[in-house]
Amino acid sequence: IGAASPISLVDLRSGNAVSRVVIETQRANLHGPRIQPQIFHRSGLLYIAVFVRDWRAHLPNTAFGEPQTGAGNLVCIDPKTGEELWQKRCETIAIPPVYGDPSPFLVTWSTSHRANHRFGRVSGYAQPDSLRITVLDATTGAMVGQTERRASSVPLQVMHDSAEQELNFTFTDTVIHMNYAK
Repeated sequence: IGAASPISLVDLRSGNAVSRVVIETQRANLHGPRIQPQIFHRSGLLYIAVFVRDWRAHLPNTAFGEPQTGAGNLVCIDPKTGEELWQKRCETIAIPPVYGDPSPFLVTWSTSHRANHRFGRVSGYAQPDSLRITVLDATTGAMVGQTERRASSVPLQVMHDSAEQELNFTFTDTVIHMNYAK
């Protein structure tokens, strides 16, 4: 993936390429060629989460195998035109689906882990120490809101309530309400 090998979007009816997306990755941070695009649909838009496995980064825990970027990029594409709307380099994040009312947002989360004091690094089975939830405008990629909390788990479900203008993050033992009214 990169300038030499862009991702092509193909119209299945005609078989013609409608767009070519160049993913801007930084190969200098990689330990081996572990680059994998994950394509998914949210808020009426098409997204490519470029999973770049950085051996120094700890992957966020996911509840149900949500798309992730492992220190890679997130690209938003208009599925009707194939035009790239935005692209941003991301920390290691998970991108869960948002249930409830139609949502103009893309929700991401990342986890940080306490280092193992004996070895000074995070083990593969470490529990998260804190959780950062970020809400992006789905069409522009602009940050709408962010919160960071101590958490030992990740949300099991994200619900959008347009009447209350809030996103609700359900955990096994609590619910976080994030209001976006201006």
